[in-house]
Amino acid sequence: MRHDGITAELKVERKVPVTLENAPKYIGQPTQYASADGARLSILTILDMSAKDLPPGTPENYLFTLEPKLHGLDNPEAPSLVVVLIINGNMPTPSSRSRRKAPIVEPAAHDLPASGPCARSNNSGQMDPGRG
Repeated sequence: MRHDGITAELKVERKVPVTLENAPKYIGQPTQYASADGARLSILTILDMSAKDLPPGTPENYLFTLEPKLHGLDNPEAPSLVVVLIINGNMPTPSSRSRRKAPIVEPAAHDLPASGPCARSNNSGQMDPGRG
């Protein structure tokens, strides 16, 4: 699909979650369509219909750009750019998660407060403000 000189391509992934690491397999087609029109920018929208084991993040977590390598060019003067938007489909209802324990990302030691109810204690049971 093309609008105002910008190529937009839609793909659907049904098996595996779409990530920054596996999205590049889809960028060849929009890049080639855009270059045929003399445009450097294309948009790739991927509908992620894979099973959702974890709740989704906010939309900005699923928007990024990729710069494809171009035939015969190591450092092109006019590189192509593909804006990738992942749309999470096949979403379970929020209430289906109400009794499931969701895993969390453990904070790094330097992110923990030095004092307060979440501070770590030393072996003597006293608060250790030097450890965070």
